[in-house]
Amino acid sequence: MQIRNPQSVRQESLVQIETDIECTIVAKRDVPILAINNSKYQAFQLRPREEYKYVEFRDIELIKQIGEGGFSKVYLVNNKKTKTEHALKSIRKDFMLSNGQVESIKQERDIMKAMNHPFIIKLQEVFNQQARIYFLMPYYPLGNMRQQLRLQGKFPEEIVRLMAAQLTLAIATLHAKGIVYRDLKPENILVGNDGYMVLADFGVSRQLKPGEASLGRVGTVDYIAAEIYRGQPHSFPVDWWSLGVLLYELLVSQAPFYHDDLEQTEWNVKNLPLRWPDPKHHGPGFSFKPTTKSFIRGLLDKDPKKRLGGVEGPLEVLRHPYFEGLDFAKLEKKELKLNWTPKMPQPPQQARAAVIEESVVSRAQLELVLQNKQKFSHFEE
Repeated sequence: MQIRNPQSVRQESLVQIETDIECTIVAKRDVPILAINNSKYQAFQLRPREEYKYVEFRDIELIKQIGEGGFSKVYLVNNKKTKTEHALKSIRKDFMLSNGQVESIKQERDIMKAMNHPFIIKLQEVFNQQARIYFLMPYYPLGNMRQQLRLQGKFPEEIVRLMAAQLTLAIATLHAKGIVYRDLKPENILVGNDGYMVLADFGVSRQLKPGEASLGRVGTVDYIAAEIYRGQPHSFPVDWWSLGVLLYELLVSQAPFYHDDLEQTEWNVKNLPLRWPDPKHHGPGFSFKPTTKSFIRGLLDKDPKKRLGGVEGPLEVLRHPYFEGLDFAKLEKKELKLNWTPKMPQPPQQARAAVIEESVVSRAQLELVLQNKQKFSHFEE
């Protein structure tokens, strides 16, 4: 087994995301239990506006661009009144209309507002402006786990176990609300100064009803589950698959089915068994405990019905011997010492004082938005 240089990144694997084609119903027995306590399906509700400190859009000052997605850009901004920094996601309305993403962005807003968990990013405010929708969120200067992975190379086994526990709790919280995340990857995990993580970017997440599944290719190449590549209906088990890929990558510095060629990666996911680096060739740093291998192997079962968490849900994952002795209550309160220090990513070339202006919306694009103004009224709810 050859392991690539962790500094090298196949850019295509970070951006290839496709949206849903349609939704289909599968048999009830094929869906997992949706709540940690085995209770019935719980529909999520928006938290009341009073829980958010009101921010006026005119108080927001653009500092610099810090990220970009298929339909959006993310900026570092400053609240001129409170002198606090935030991240601001900017989504052009004409792009939303042209690509049929209005309801998808609304659902992203609904999901973020409904969440109140230490390992899931908080939505602080939504601004419905003439040409754009804006999401205001906390700013994480240490960046995401992709950046940390490049800086650290790979992570010790015990640190990865604590990371796995945080992400398992975050996924379990989403699943308990009927939400399948569908794009777990290092880029979507932000890192706090204390080393704890938060799950971010719900652009391709989906709320499913009991017995419902989605059909279509969605996600990011290295983390897409086997059933999605096979064109089968998919549901909550795809998140456990992506978690397995992510944990393997954090331990080894490479995704388990990685290949430079994207089509070969897809073939590997569908056909190759999980392999581990041989410590005799790669060194003692690649020797892992049997419980670690068992946990990741269970998450990466190609059959979603046999996958760890695939039928019994989050409880099955949390009860695995991999987490034996871990105090989840203390972890959720961030009372456990994580024993790793995140590194500051290389600062952008652009100076802090240089403000990036947003892209220009043409008259024709603005007219399209104004003609469909009613479609965005629900963002003010």
